Amino acid sequence: MRMNYQFLAKAVLGVAFLLFPLNTSLKADTTYNDGGTHNINSTIPTGVVSIDNKTTVNVMTNGVITGAVQDNADGIDLMNNSSVNIYDGSVTAGTGSGAVGIYSQEASSISIYGGTIAGGSGYGILADNSNLNINGGNIKGGSGDYSMGIVTGNSTTNIHGGNITGGSGKWSYGIATYNSTMNIYGGNITGGSGGQWDYGAKISIGSVVNIYGGSISGGLIGIEADRSSVVNWYGGNISAGTEKWATGIVAFEDSRINIFGSDFNYGFGSISNTSGILTGTLSDGTAINIKFEQDYAGQIILSTIPEPASIAILTLGGLAILKRRKR
Repeated sequence: MRMNYQFLAKAVLGVAFLLFPLNTSLKADTTYNDGGTHNINSTIPTGVVSIDNKTTVNVMTNGVITGAVQDNADGIDLMNNSSVNIYDGSVTAGTGSGAVGIYSQEASSISIYGGTIAGGSGYGILADNSNLNINGGNIKGGSGDYSMGIVTGNSTTNIHGGNITGGSGKWSYGIATYNSTMNIYGGNITGGSGGQWDYGAKISIGSVVNIYGGSISGGLIGIEADRSSVVNWYGGNISAGTEKWATGIVAFEDSRINIFGSDFNYGFGSISNTSGILTGTLSDGTAINIKFEQDYAGQIILSTIPEPASIAILTLGGLAILKRRKR
């Protein structure tokens, strides 16, 4: 079975929540499962590429992987402690319903240094119980209703560079997480062109996201935390569009957005207003002027630059940060 994190939305002041049904995967057309290492530097026959049994595949210059024209025709299916490294070339899902550029599960790992990964009608990357490292390249969601750039569940992600973009469907978040940890140091994360739910980032269901740099931008919302999630914002840029309801940061449903810096126009601690404009300077020196909203027991909390010893207790509600700052 494959987990297909379809996002079924309800409208609450223009905010969506997540539901996760299951779907079946398509039989592989090309399989690597010998536990060795393989380099792809040419065009693979059209169809799903399966990587299994602790096998490593490197996609090099001129490497091209394209899923078939049928439902769930992913570009790559990765499983059982296997790894794929994308250095260049392209990985593109097929054009059928639910087709994902790369689908990873079972403690597998994805590392991206360059190249292009694109969803068909679905996500660019779907990572379930996996490790994801993005240092470069371009990742984009597809054209279906659920066309997020990256979706993670029970996974750990580190983003140092690259461009991550939602697709052209209704729910076209740049990134979406559930019960996951994500550290953002750089790169550009952008909501898609669907025009309805084009968030930069949707952080949900107990996730922890630490933002040290990079750029996150959406049309309706820059970043939303909901359902007992935590966002720690130290640096980088977050922005939303110019329409009436566009909001930079949103905290809902027992979630927390902790913002570290100085010279804020609100006092340190929890902001009491349910909405407004926040100005100040982040820990990395970035000046902010951003619209916010908090409701349904969500909180936005302003803090001074933390001491290294306090990093481990920054998350609230029993959540722990897994990444410590380097001294």
